Amino acid sequence: MLNKFWGSLKSLFEMVEVNGEIPSMHKECPVCKGTGFEDVFITCESCEGNGYVKELQLQETV
Repeated sequence: MLNKFWGSLKSLFEMVEVNGEIPSMHKECPVCKGTGFEDVFITCESCEGNGYVKELQLQETV
C-alpha cells in the first residue's frame, strides 16, 4: 500500500520528455511550443502533453 502511494507520488513529479520527433501529418503545438507542458506540473490541454497536434485539429482552432 505504501509502495503504491510512493509510486503514484513519484509519477506526479516525473516529467515526460518529448523526443523531438513529430509524426507526419502533425505540427508542433502552438500553445506549449512543443514541450507538452503549459506550466511546470500542468500538461498542455491542447496537445494532451504530446507536444504536437494533428494538422486538421490545428486548422479547426484557427
